[in-house]
Amino acid sequence: MRLVLRPISAPASVLSSITVGPLAYSVTTYSEVRSFAFPDRPTVDRMPVSVRLAAVANELKRNLILMSDVIRRLEALEWKVELIGDEVVITNDLSAEAGWLKLQAEGISDHLLPMLEKGSDRPPKGLGLAVRQRQARSEPAPST
Repeated sequence: MRLVLRPISAPASVLSSITVGPLAYSVTTYSEVRSFAFPDRPTVDRMPVSVRLAAVANELKRNLILMSDVIRRLEALEWKVELIGDEVVITNDLSAEAGWLKLQAEGISDHLLPMLEKGSDRPPKGLGLAVRQRQARSEPAPST
């Protein structure tokens, strides 16, 4: 099995994913809380560059911590983890199906799916796992 992750994307894509709508709720909240420092309390659409950059840093930090936690779990499973260029390449001797079953049993498959890059072994369709895109939201999810 082979998995490829990219901890940090190209700067332009990172900035646009955080500053071009629809924005993730976490970015909106972060930006609005930081706007308290400004007398006119700007909304996200007219947020100063300094606050937008702080929101980018906050999202990068959150994503890198999650990725490092997932990788730490894979290292604990004794999967081979290497830095190759700007990618983290994770390999083992398992088939894709056996590997994804192991990830599912360990409770990390759902966290890992959105991180996969080109060159990764995707989960077989019969496992019920599918790569889910992170949905940007401008409103919090409704409570149930």
